[in-house]
Amino acid sequence: MLSTHDVEGGATTWFMHLAAVLYNVGYNVAVVVKYKKSTLPYVYQVKQLPKDSKLKRIVKKYLVHKTEDIFFVSKPEYAFFPSETELSDCYSAQQIMDVVPFTPDLLITGLTYELANTSTLCDLHKICKVPIYMTAFDVNVFTGGCHAHFDCQGYKNICASCPGVINRRQNDVQESFAIKQANIKKANIGVFYAAPWTKHLSFQSACFQNNPKCDIGMCIDTDFYTNANRDIAKRIFNLPDNSFVIFAGSANVSDKRKGFISYVESLKSLWDIVPEDRRDNVYLMIAGRNINQIDEYMKSIPPFHLHYIDFISDFRLLSLAYQASDLFVCASLEDAGPMMVAEAMSCGTPVVGYKIGLMFDQSIIRNGMEGYSVEIANHNELARAMCDVIMLSTEEHKKMSNNCRLRAKDLLSKEAFINNMKKLLFELQN
Repeated sequence: MLSTHDVEGGATTWFMHLAAVLYNVGYNVAVVVKYKKSTLPYVYQVKQLPKDSKLKRIVKKYLVHKTEDIFFVSKPEYAFFPSETELSDCYSAQQIMDVVPFTPDLLITGLTYELANTSTLCDLHKICKVPIYMTAFDVNVFTGGCHAHFDCQGYKNICASCPGVINRRQNDVQESFAIKQANIKKANIGVFYAAPWTKHLSFQSACFQNNPKCDIGMCIDTDFYTNANRDIAKRIFNLPDNSFVIFAGSANVSDKRKGFISYVESLKSLWDIVPEDRRDNVYLMIAGRNINQIDEYMKSIPPFHLHYIDFISDFRLLSLAYQASDLFVCASLEDAGPMMVAEAMSCGTPVVGYKIGLMFDQSIIRNGMEGYSVEIANHNELARAMCDVIMLSTEEHKKMSNNCRLRAKDLLSKEAFINNMKKLLFELQN
C-alpha cells in the first residue's frame, strides 16, 4: 500500500485504517510512505533523497516546467494539491520496492503526491506483475489533478477547459490527464470505491471506464461507533434527555464542498415549517474548524438552541456525539463519503443529506428507512427531510435508528470490508 503520509488525518486516516484491519486479520501488509511518524511495524519509509544543490534548484525554478504553479493559480474550491500532477517528480519504482519485505499479491494506492504517480505505478507493475488499484477518496483519481470538480465533466473525455485553473496553465492539467489515462490503460490499473457516487464516477471516467473496479466499503469499526450509549450520551454534552438534537460537522466548515452555508440556509427553512410546539425542543449541535470564517451566516441561524463544540479530535467523543444526536445532517455538495455519514449510521443516528457520496442513490440509505437524501443544493428539500425526521414518533424514530445500525453493520463495517477484500483476492488468484 502506498501513501505519502501515515499520520495526516482525513483520507490518510481512513487509508491507514484499511491497512490496520488487513494486518490485524493476518495479511502481510507493507505501507510504504515518504513521511513516517507512527511506530506501526508494517509502515516502511522510503530512503529520503538528498536535497538538490543550489544550482539545480535554480535550474528547476527558472528553466524546468513548474508544475507546482498549478496550486497557486487554481481556484481553492477545486483543491489542486502541490506536486500531485503527473508532471511532478516522484520516487522510482525500485526505490519503493527496496523497502518492501515481501513479494506482494496486490498493490493499493492512497494519496501519493511526492511519492508515486501513475508512471511509477506502471514501473511497479513491470517489477511486481500484480494488480494495482487506486483508491477514490475524491475525484482526483479521475481528473487531471483537482479533488473537486463540481459541475465540470472534463474527466469523461480529455479534461480540457478546466474551470479550476487560470488559462495559461490549462495545458498542464490536460497533459497530466493524458499521461494518467495512458498509464492506467497500459498497466490496467483498477479503482477502489466505497460509495455509490464514486462508483458512478468510475464508470463515467475516461481513465477507468473499461478497467477493473471494486467496491471495498467504508470499513467502519461498528464496535467503536456503537449505539450502546444512546440513552446517556446527551448528558455528556449537557443536552436535555428529551431534546431533539441535530448534529452537523466538518473538518473545515469554510470548505465550499462541505456545503455548510447551504446547511444554514436549510435551517432558516426548517424554522418556518417545524410546528411551534416542536421548535423549542430542537437543539443544533455543530462541530468543526474555521467556524469563525462563516460568522455572518452563523448569525443568521434561526433561534433554535445552538450547541457549538470545537473540532473533535478524540474519536471516542465523536462516537458519543453521534449517539447524543437524533439526526445527522450531511450538506456536502461534493464528497466521496463522507466518513461521518457511515459513522453516524453505525451509532444508530438517522441521516439526511444531498445526493452525493454514500447518499448518491438509495443503495445504502433508503428514504424513510435510514433517513432521506434530496437533490444537491436544494436547501428547502433538505429542511423538509429534517422536519420529517423531527416529526417521527418515538417508536418510529427508534425503528429508523435500528435500521441505520443494521445497515451500517451489513454494508459499511470492517467485516464487510474484509469480505470484499477476500472476494477480490480470491478472484485475482483464480
